[in-house]
Amino acid sequence: MEYQISTDADAKPFRARPYYEVSKKFHSQINDTLVAEIISESDGSQFVCPIVMAKKSSVEWRFCVDMKILNAMIPYITNCL
Repeated sequence: MEYQISTDADAKPFRARPYYEVSKKFHSQINDTLVAEIISESDGSQFVCPIVMAKKSSVEWRFCVDMKILNAMIPYITNCL
């Protein structure tokens, strides 16, 4: 699935740095999602957000993307379909 995100006209591309060093568990989860074709390697996106591992209420970890910077560049939608 591909999706185009419309940003504000004055939005500049950014490449946010990771928050912390990537662990083995993190690499394992990335490989699992790549093999399952849930995610794919980027062809050089202009907007790069850091990946975060959030602990679930169980003992597992959730793979998340911190998109706060990108969300600030997207116009607020007032009318929903």
